[in-house]
Order: sequence, then C-alpha cells, then structure tokens
Amino acid sequence: MWFVKKLVRFWVLALALTVAVGAGSYWLYANTPSTLVPETDQGIVLVSVSLPDAASLDRTQNYMAELSAAIEDIPGVQYSSAVAGYDILSSAVNTARGIMFVNMQPWSERDLTANELVGRIMQLGASIDGGSAMAFNVPPIMGLSTRGGFTGYLQSFGGASPRERYDASLQIMGAANQHPALNQVFSTFNMNVPSFRAEIDQQKALSYGVALENISSALSNTFGNGFVNFFSYQNRNFQVYLQNEDEFRKTPEDINNVYVRGGNGERIPLSEFVTLERQVGPSVVSRFGVYIGAQFQGGAAPGYSSAQAIAAMEEVVLETLGPNWGMGWTGTAYQEANLGNTAMLAIVFGILMVFLILAAQYESWSLPLAVLTATPFAFLGGIGGIVLRGLDTSVYVQIGMLVVVGLAAKNAILIVEFAELQRKEQGKTIREAAITAAELRFRPIVMTSLAFIFGTLPLALATGASDVSSHHIGTTVAMGMASVAILGSLFIPSFYAMIATVSDWLYRKRHPERKDDEQAALGHDQT
Repeated sequence: MWFVKKLVRFWVLALALTVAVGAGSYWLYANTPSTLVPETDQGIVLVSVSLPDAASLDRTQNYMAELSAAIEDIPGVQYSSAVAGYDILSSAVNTARGIMFVNMQPWSERDLTANELVGRIMQLGASIDGGSAMAFNVPPIMGLSTRGGFTGYLQSFGGASPRERYDASLQIMGAANQHPALNQVFSTFNMNVPSFRAEIDQQKALSYGVALENISSALSNTFGNGFVNFFSYQNRNFQVYLQNEDEFRKTPEDINNVYVRGGNGERIPLSEFVTLERQVGPSVVSRFGVYIGAQFQGGAAPGYSSAQAIAAMEEVVLETLGPNWGMGWTGTAYQEANLGNTAMLAIVFGILMVFLILAAQYESWSLPLAVLTATPFAFLGGIGGIVLRGLDTSVYVQIGMLVVVGLAAKNAILIVEFAELQRKEQGKTIREAAITAAELRFRPIVMTSLAFIFGTLPLALATGASDVSSHHIGTTVAMGMASVAILGSLFIPSFYAMIATVSDWLYRKRHPERKDDEQAALGHDQT
C-alpha cells in the first residue's frame, strides 16, 4: 500500500493522473470507429439477383434455380429459398430481379461464417452466365434497412432531370468506390430500361366522343393491371385485379385488339388514338421527402465504421457534385446520422443521478464527489478493452458504460463509507482513515469485482448467434470493472483525503466558534 500512501500525501499528483486518464479515455472514445448496432452472423444470408434489364420472369427463374443448386452444395448451407420478380434493393416488382434467402446450418455444425458465405455466393453468381448475384448479411435491425450498411437517396436540390440524376449517380458510384472508407457502393437507379411511351391523340379521341380517362383505364387494365374490388371467402377478404392474359399483351401490335366505345356506342380500337414509341427510362422512380432521388446502398470498408462511411459518402457527394446535391438517409443510417450526442448525455445524466442519490444518502455534497472520481477509470477500462479487441463503439458499448458507472460507484462507496466510519468512530485523521479504508476494503472490492467479471466473461467470449453484440457489452463491462477494481482502489483514497480535507477546512472557516470550542476543550483535558 506504499503507492496509496504516496498518492494520499501527494494528492496533486493523483489529480493530474486522473485528469490524464479522463482525457485519454475521451480521446480513445472519440477516435474509435462507431456504429449504431454491429453486424453479426445471424445464420441467414440474403442474395439479390440481377439480370439484364427487361429480362423475362422465366429467364430469371432459370438463372436463380441454377444458382440455388450451386449454393446448396456449399458445406454449411442448409437450404435456400428463391423468389423471382421482386427487387429487394428498390422494394419494387421487376421481372429481371430476384431475391434469395440462404439458411445456414446451426453454428455448432459449421465452420463457415456468414461473411465467408457472402464472398462465395458472389463468386458463384459471377461464374453462371446470364446474370449476377450480390450477397449480403442480414441487417442487424430487421425493418430499418434491407441489408447491412447504409441506405440513402441522392437528391438534387435544383430539380435535375432523370438523365442528369443518372449521370450524377454514375459519378458518385465511381468516386465512392475509390474512397478508402467505402465498400460496394452502388445505385439502384437506372435509366436504360427499355419501355414504351404511349402518345394519345387527344383531339381525335374527343372528336370520336371517347373520354381520355376511358383510354387511360383501358391501357392500364389490359397492358398493366387494375384493382376491381374485394370479395370475402371463409371470413377473409381478397382483392380482385383485372389484367390481360400474357399472350394478349406480348407485342405492341396487341393494342389493335383492345377497344373502347365512342360517343355513338361503337367499338373503336385503341390504335386509332394511341401510338406506342420505344424509349429507355427508369424502371422505378423514388421520391424521398420533397425531392426525387436515386437510391444508393453501400457499406464501410474493413477497418472503418458505419459512421465514418456515412461521413465519407456525404463528403464524396459534396466534392463531386457541389452544394446543390445532397444525401438523404433512411433506415439505420438515418438513426445513426441523427444520433448526435445522446450517448454522452445519457452517461452524464447517469452520473448526475448517482451523485444526487449519494448526496441524499450521506447528507453531504462533498463526499459523493469522492465516489464519482472512480468513473474515469471505468471509462478507461471499458473503451480500452474495445480498442484492444478491435471492436467499434455501439449502443451496446454505451449501455455497458452506464453499467460500469454504477459498479464503479459501488466500489468507491466501500472505501469512502469505511473511511468516514474510521474518522467519526475511531477518531483517526483523514489520511489515516483513507489509508486504513484502502487496506481493509481492498480484498472485498477485488472479490466482488472478480465475481462480476467472471459472470460477464461468457458475454465477452461468446460464439454463435449475436456473438458480436455480446462481445461489445461483455468486453466493456468486464474490462471496465477490472480497471475500477485495480486503479480505483489506488486513487479513491487520495481523492477522499483531498475532498475531506477541503470540506473540513471550509467548515472550520464558516464556523470559527466551533474551532475555539474544540481548542478550549482540548486545553481543559490537558489540565
């Protein structure tokens, strides 16, 4: 305990070291890559299948069947499910797109991880002719995003045309994929999808007595689909849609076989009023807020966090396109971009609540300060463990920090409360009480801390489902508790002695008559 005695005597040195510890902990926290929720192996991998634009549904199904058979041959894969005709990236119906769900075997029965399977599936997709496959891990929070990483919309504040948005999206993709913090950045916006434009001769239609809404309805209900009504069957409601059979809407010439009634009741073919012209354009037009946007998705490169990837994406847009363009975030990226300093505020309010509770317990405003001096060592251990393991800071780390603050206060209370009893009941000086409390309470602190650390080790060393999130909170709590048990036990007595000395000096200064009475009583005892 010689080190404790030195710190109690030279409390200025202890204060300087604690300030250095607090500053170092904050620097580590600020410079450690951060994310909202870490990605983890959930036993499922998603695959987005893409074929050339306007490819038929039958062609997409054949490609997905071949890819699915190849994926199921990979050791560690249990089975795969394929849905053709739906684009999960843009959340739209598209015959040239498909989605596959690859279920992996239980963690104890496989050595393959989800990230390793992602790489192998993308290799398989490139080796099969006719299309491509993009695999990705399941998002950590289902419903906030379609895949891991970030999702956002490139917005033109000046009202750019679809062609200008497409050209801008190509520039951003090229610049983003060259940025060291970004990985697999792509856009679902495409202007090269073959389509037809229907030109309606309005004057001719009106001269035949045909309403324009009738022409529009006939086109949409025959070459597209139209909602009719609901019907009930076995206590369930079903929707009824109207659509031509496939063989009657294969070619532009099929418009000759669709009729509308004129003003005199005669059937007139649509080809009299409608001319179909071939063109290329976007298959899906997305609006984000008040602006039409081009959807972008991507992720952080190895060694970078999602927060750094979001900042890098905004930097790329500003440098490449200027201030008239910007990114609008959605999903987990939106939550992370608007997170702000909420974590720091939660920790500050947690410390404040601990201080107020202790102030009420001890009926003193000074002694709780000695208890709270253990928090810098808790932060140092928590963030230090995260840095040493190469993890990111996340919500789980922030929760762990709040837990460690309470545990650090518990250890400090054992020393401060025992030192107060030594002063008041044994009549020891402040320094003697601090040193005695450190010596006698060190073993209970170490024993209770070790019991808690061993209880959280399964989280810090977890494997299988949600192992990464368990590593985040388990490492923070275990390392933070170890730091408090060792460093806190050395420094808390010094701060108790410092605060108790200052508090006693202020009390005597405010109540000089108490000091005279004590000196008189001391002189009477000596006589």
